[in-house]
Amino acid sequence: MLIGDLVTLREVAWGDLAARQEWFRDPEVTRYLGWLDGVPVPYLQDDSPGSLEWTVALRDSQEPVGIAQLGKLDTVAAQASLGLVIGRKELWGKGLGADVIRLVLAYAFQVAALNRVWLTVESRHLKAVRLYEREGFLAEGVLRQARQTQDGLQDVTVMGILRPEWESRHSHGG
Repeated sequence: MLIGDLVTLREVAWGDLAARQEWFRDPEVTRYLGWLDGVPVPYLQDDSPGSLEWTVALRDSQEPVGIAQLGKLDTVAAQASLGLVIGRKELWGKGLGADVIRLVLAYAFQVAALNRVWLTVESRHLKAVRLYEREGFLAEGVLRQARQTQDGLQDVTVMGILRPEWESRHSHGG
């Protein structure tokens, strides 16, 4: 279990599945996840054996509120992708996502000894892009019209952070 200021990241439990089903029935929650007609587009799925997935739970109550993933683990290049969903809309903008990112990056760089963590985000999802930038991710490029969504083809921004960049921010309290 990883413990942050607002959330914990814990193993997925059977009891979390009902909450996940509820979140994923909400078009607002799935809008930027690349889902079509309530089904995830295969582009986003990561069933590789090198994936870690946690339930994001409120620290005090342990109530499930989201999902975090360190996926597409590449041990040769020492990198993995970050996935994050806060499924409870009333908790959006309350700092939970930033807390999750800090926990996952600390795990990735300190425990898993990775050199790079990357992610993809729909370029139009400006709140998410700003969050990732605040946590140290840099835009590495744009994949034009790379994701089919319920709103049509969307550009996807690839963002990444390297261990030395994270260490520099971490050692200065950033």
